[in-house]
Amino acid sequence: MIKNIYFTYCPIPIIIAKKQNVQHEVYIVANIVPDVRPGCFYRSAKAATIGSSLTQGFAVLRAAFYHWQQVFPLSIFIMFLEEAMQELKDRIVKEGKILPGNIVKVDGFLNHRVDCAFMGRIADEFKKYFDLDNVDLILTAEASGIALSAICAYRYGKPMVYAKKAKSDNIEGGLYQSEIFSYTYKKKVTLLVSKEWIHPGDRVLVIDDFLARGEALRGLCEIVQAAGAELVGIGCAVEKGFQGGGDKLRAAGVNLHSLAIIESAEPGNIVFREEA
Repeated sequence: MIKNIYFTYCPIPIIIAKKQNVQHEVYIVANIVPDVRPGCFYRSAKAATIGSSLTQGFAVLRAAFYHWQQVFPLSIFIMFLEEAMQELKDRIVKEGKILPGNIVKVDGFLNHRVDCAFMGRIADEFKKYFDLDNVDLILTAEASGIALSAICAYRYGKPMVYAKKAKSDNIEGGLYQSEIFSYTYKKKVTLLVSKEWIHPGDRVLVIDDFLARGEALRGLCEIVQAAGAELVGIGCAVEKGFQGGGDKLRAAGVNLHSLAIIESAEPGNIVFREEA
């Protein structure tokens, strides 16, 4: 299955097929218009699995080429296929722990001990799914979402704001707030953002490390709405698909993209959802 198709300008027409273990990395250059979106071309050590053989893969590619050639005039571009963030899935399987209560623990690299270089690669992955020219600020909730959001904001050259869970004396002026239920701490908490830092018309990208039932993200969406800002989308590193929070957000029309969606999780057996 082709997961993603990306385009970029290339000065010369080439076709390269390189086998990497059981996967294939395929670059195609054809005479069709280049995609001009920023950040749409990515080189990756994790290549696309496009079929059991290169022959099967090229059959799929030819069909894709035929479609694009009907739509666009002549030019030069590269088509590049890859499995979406396979590295993240590999690390979840290798380093993650499944605890009682369907708890998926990935605090060795994501939200307690933080692998900053890996976080940077996650940030780069989000670039494929959101138009960063249409983003004014990054929003998250304390505390575990801060590390990933800060690295994303730095990577994108955007300010980052995080919703606090307790009012402190140094917060001045009015507040946007939303009450949520924390399943981690098994109690109600209130997300707070100063009106000084989010304004009507701001285009907001929400970033979070983990999505389960979606309470924190629901609260952040309410804050964006209360501020009169625009929610561009939500990017999550890991989603527990079997707990339904992500599907509720999608059903509500939210532009949500999770890099790894866990469909089921048992000790020694983590199953990921296949992307449509």
